[in-house]
Amino acid sequence: MHYHPTGKEETDQPQIGLYFTKEKPKRSPAVIAMANNDVYIPAGEKAFKRSDSFKLPVDFEVRDIWGHMHMIGKEVKVWAELPDGKTKHLLHIPDWDFNWQDTYQYKKHFVLPKGTVVKAEFLWDNTADNPRNPFNPPRLIQWGEGSTDEMSGLIIGGVTVNPWDEIGMWASVIGHYFEIEGKANEAKRKREAEAKKKE
Repeated sequence: MHYHPTGKEETDQPQIGLYFTKEKPKRSPAVIAMANNDVYIPAGEKAFKRSDSFKLPVDFEVRDIWGHMHMIGKEVKVWAELPDGKTKHLLHIPDWDFNWQDTYQYKKHFVLPKGTVVKAEFLWDNTADNPRNPFNPPRLIQWGEGSTDEMSGLIIGGVTVNPWDEIGMWASVIGHYFEIEGKANEAKRKREAEAKKKE
């Protein structure tokens, strides 16, 4: 949940539901976390695309999936390229709605083996033809935490098949996050340098 200053006093009534059990959990959850924070969408751009990929360092049992974009998101696709050359489709929302950013639970859990490459593509439509565009006329939209900014994100929830692989999995996911941030910061520096050259 993101809060932003409005210049006046605001009220909010969030609620949290907690469920307790007498049994200790047998396993700790793990995730595949993906994104592309190099989001810089010019006004009028019909099909702005960003992607990310993550190679599994261990065998991973998939249980659920959650995709994330904001108002001008158009489409999200997620699939897994298995070591044997086969492809498994994980999520496809062809007409993104901001209200659909929910966690989708798979009816049956399944295992993605070590070496699987999970790939995600995010598509945005920053034109006046997009009825969900909050700006009329459209304007430049960049990465940010506001609903009228944009983001891309993906979390695949589950557990490592081998409990001893949990720490290695988390280390790999955290390392991937820093790669995402590094790439986005480098792209931003290049844009700023190009803008200075034109001054």
